Amino acid sequence: MLLSNQSELLRYAIQLTGDECAAWDLLQDTCVRILMHEGCYHEQGAFLPWARMVMKHIFYNRRKGLVRQSLLFDDCYPGQNDVPLAVADDSSDSYYITNEMLGMIDRLPARQSRAFHLFIDGHSYADIATAMSVSVDNVRNYIHSARVTLRRMLGR
Repeated sequence: MLLSNQSELLRYAIQLTGDECAAWDLLQDTCVRILMHEGCYHEQGAFLPWARMVMKHIFYNRRKGLVRQSLLFDDCYPGQNDVPLAVADDSSDSYYITNEMLGMIDRLPARQSRAFHLFIDGHSYADIATAMSVSVDNVRNYIHSARVTLRRMLGR
């Protein structure tokens, strides 16, 4: 079913992203997610609307991730809000700042670091909890603790 609907899903991905390269990435992520969770699809309904819903959720989670990254960037480095973490240019000062920030996140305790990376990538607390096999409350605690520690690392 996935292969037979791939061209239709690609068209939908292009509608969402407005960019063919980004659409192919979105299609690939959608296919991986569908294959990972194929047991969630019940043959009672049509496959294509279900697959589109999966794609739409992935797309919006990515957008939320970019917004979160940009908010984190603005919070930690005021006045340098022109480039979010995900799209820093190799030749710019923001590339250094981005790497510095990601390095700080990597120095956090393992669970906080993993939860925070997933959070800034746009995953919901529920998704993070599932990926880490912990409760949503634990995820909230990890992310809050990570923020507090990052602010302390930055001298705030």
